[in-house]
Amino acid sequence: MLRGSYRIDALTCSFVLKACARVLALSDSLQLHSHVVRKGFSADALLGTTLLDLYAKAGDIGEEKGVIHKFYNADKAHKHCKQIYGKLEEIRFKMKEFGYAAETSFVLHDIGDEEKENALYQHSEKLAVAFGLICAEDEARPIQVIKNLRICGDCHVVIKLISKMYNREIIVRDRVRFHRFKDGTCSCRDYW
Repeated sequence: MLRGSYRIDALTCSFVLKACARVLALSDSLQLHSHVVRKGFSADALLGTTLLDLYAKAGDIGEEKGVIHKFYNADKAHKHCKQIYGKLEEIRFKMKEFGYAAETSFVLHDIGDEEKENALYQHSEKLAVAFGLICAEDEARPIQVIKNLRICGDCHVVIKLISKMYNREIIVRDRVRFHRFKDGTCSCRDYW
């Protein structure tokens, strides 16, 4: 593809990298990753999560941390960053009124409980839902989130609460299934 006259964009790179991850074609992935950097696709959310998945499967923690760092900086540079994190703070405050406590057992890093809560707080699906709440003016339309990794248990609980607190339907497509959150319940009946 690189030698031909094909137009390669971030979405194309995501699909090719996903295929490379399935067969653990690390050398091809490294070549494509360098193309991603040269073309300036590094800030693309789907591409970033695909790269994370690839390096995690390959066991390359050094590259994975580099992708996380770049993706985190790109996330903080988003033009609605302050609004998104402001909405997350609002959600966090409201959830405590509903008796929510973070399920830190889903964080596998050896860090303190407060750091685990902060790590959970910044999961991509929570950021995406907060962005959806800010931008979706038509409350009758569901907020839709697509991710290429499985939703964690804490995010599942949080999005159920958000659907109840904000009276919104939220659909999350993860690696395994569609989750339709409405009125504090999920279509998967908490089997994910």
